[in-house]
Amino acid sequence: MLRNNQVAVEDLIIQKVLSKSPSKYKHNVVQALAARQLDKEGLRLNAGETVRYIITDDRCRSGSCVTAAELIEADIEYNIVEYTRLLRNTASTILTPLGMDPMDID
Repeated sequence: MLRNNQVAVEDLIIQKVLSKSPSKYKHNVVQALAARQLDKEGLRLNAGETVRYIITDDRCRSGSCVTAAELIEADIEYNIVEYTRLLRNTASTILTPLGMDPMDID
């Protein structure tokens, strides 16, 4: 379903708590990029608040690799490769201690 773009964007929203104000991040981590997008729209988030976003691209040119959940439009496309990677990493964390190989899941 994920590979065929059959997952609703709303089901792929990631939430992260900001450890500092968006302007204080020195690196372009995805949660800071999403929070900065909201800031440009007049919605200011501070340290300790939750930012919600989807991953839209695998290259973060000028912050375009994520879109804040509040700014999602109907025609937005999510990054299938990155969500597949995240899913495999999560599966590995859960399944490896049980002796299962997450790479066998397709």
